[in-house]
Formats: sequence, structure tokens, C-alpha cells
Amino acid sequence: MRHERPRHAFTLIELLVVIAIIALLIGILLPALGAARKSAWTAMALNNARQVNLGVVTYTAGNKDFYPPSYVYPKSKDLENYGWDVTEQRDPQPNKEYGYIHWSYALYGNGEVPEEAFESAALLNRGAPRTNPGPNPDHWEPGQVDKASGSNVESGGGMTTDRQVARLAFGGNGAIFPRNKFNQREFGDPRQNVFVRESVIQFPAKTILIAEFGDGDKDWRILARKVDSSDNGSWTSGSHRPFMPFFMFGGQDGDPTTVPDNSSAAFRYLFPSEIVDDIDDSSLHLDSEYQLNAMSRAHSGKAVTGYTDGHADLRTAKETIMNTEWGDRFYAISGNTNVWTPDEMMREGVWQD
Repeated sequence: MRHERPRHAFTLIELLVVIAIIALLIGILLPALGAARKSAWTAMALNNARQVNLGVVTYTAGNKDFYPPSYVYPKSKDLENYGWDVTEQRDPQPNKEYGYIHWSYALYGNGEVPEEAFESAALLNRGAPRTNPGPNPDHWEPGQVDKASGSNVESGGGMTTDRQVARLAFGGNGAIFPRNKFNQREFGDPRQNVFVRESVIQFPAKTILIAEFGDGDKDWRILARKVDSSDNGSWTSGSHRPFMPFFMFGGQDGDPTTVPDNSSAAFRYLFPSEIVDDIDDSSLHLDSEYQLNAMSRAHSGKAVTGYTDGHADLRTAKETIMNTEWGDRFYAISGNTNVWTPDEMMREGVWQD
């Protein structure tokens, strides 16, 4: 006759103890997992920045040492056969219905750099949307309208597609990547935007080429412009624009071509007091005076920065200013390109902390 051993079930107290232990372990592990995930995001963003840096180096090697323009306007809406004419760029917005040709397209459009290298997993949807996103709904953000037609994806409009990566996490240094408006002197402005040679950068290892965009605590509108005054107003993305790291003496509407050319320094680095830490939609747009505020703070308060010698690092906006990492000249403009550095302003007694 077989005798079975008595079976013992867990008591309610034992079950509660096990559940409490599991909950405790989860509570201990989750922060570690979150930190590991953020660390992985940082490593990926740094690697992506290096790929983009090297793509720019390859571009300059094949284009007579010149960096690409930040953006220009094409001659056609055709995504395959479009081209662009430097003489047309003197007009502030020629053929704007055709969208933009962004510097990123000069790299990934020919296959040198994969499109995903321009992204950062630390940012909302891995990066900012195009200014003219095109027909794919995944390339739009809520409340966005395109610049070409003012339509949104819900209305069935917005068919213009910028020659730019769909999601962009890195903006170029506006002192190196010139905007359009070449030949502005013909229209009475004292300056014009000019192409920049890689060889004129005096300190490649400490001069920023690209920097990671901010997303305003997961709000893409930090890189946008409001187009109407309603509470739920529409916005156009400004991701095609470069960072403008300098304050311009006497310029109009943030346009360096209007800066007078008759002073010892036409530009200066921002004061630390001008770096606004709070997210304020009225002052953080890329076309404002304080464009450095659009730098990311996603990596323990720092942004990924890529340099003209090819390496990448992590910096706060203040660190880039105090270390004069945006350059010692406004290379992408004609005329007087002198920039007052923090050290020079301290000597002149005009520095403000």
C-alpha cells in the first residue's frame, strides 16, 4: 500500500512575503535598468555623432575642402532631379514651395552615412521632424504644419518633402555651415554668407561641428515657430536651421548679413546669464537671439557634441561657451568675423556671469 506524502501549500503570509520580496527587487532593479538604458542611449548618440562627423570629413575631401551649406533651396520639386543654383540663393526664400536641401542630405543621400546615424534615442521620436515632412504621417508631430503650404497631415496636405533626414537629432554650427542668402551685397546688405573651408578652422579638436538638439522635456516645439496665436496653435519645425552660437552686434532679425562691419568685434559669445534653463516657448526658438538653449540636456544635463576633427563628447551649453568651442571666428560670413570670447570680454570689463 503506497503512502503519499502530505502536500503543504503556501500560507497567505508566505505569499505576501514572496510578493513583497519581488516588489522590493523590482524597485531596486528598475533604477539600475533605467540608468543602463540611458547610458546605452548616450553611447549610441556619441557613436552616431562620430559617424556624422566622419561623413562631413568625407564630404569636404570630395568638395575642394568646403563644408556643405546648412540649407539651400532647390530648383525643382522632383526628389531625384532637383539641383540648386547658388545665384538663386540671394533671394531669402527662392522656390520655397519645393522645400529645403539640408546638409544631412549631402551625406546620407549618396549613401556615405546611414539615415539612422542622424538620430538620438534620448530625444522624442529620435529627433526633430523635417520642416516640410512629406506624406508619411510618422514623420509629423502633433500640431505641426509644413512651411511650404501651411497645411497639416490630417488635412491631406503637406506633400512637399525636404531633402533632409526624416528625424534629425543634430544641428550644425552656424559659424561653419552657411545658410543660403549668398550674394546679399547686391541687395545692399553689408555682408554675405560664404562657404567655409575645413582648413581655416584653427582648432579642430575644440571646435564644434554639430550638437544635439533639445526637445524641451519631450516637446518638439522647442525647435518650432508658432504660426497662430490660439491656445492650440499650429507650429512649423525649424530643424533645418543651424545653431547660431554668437550674439550679433547691431544685426536685424538674427541675420548675420545685416550686422555692421565697422566695429572691432562684430559678434560675441553669449553670457551665461543669457542661457535660459527653463523651457519657454517664447524664447527658445532657433531663430531667436538665444539659440544655444535648443541644445539637449538629455545626458545628465549635457548634450552630445561633435567636433571638426571627428571626435564626439558631452557638454553643457555653458561649457561650450566658457571653452569657446563654437570657434573664434564667424567663418560662414564675409567681412569682419571677429568674435569676443569670454576671456576678451572679461579683460574689457563687459562680461556678465
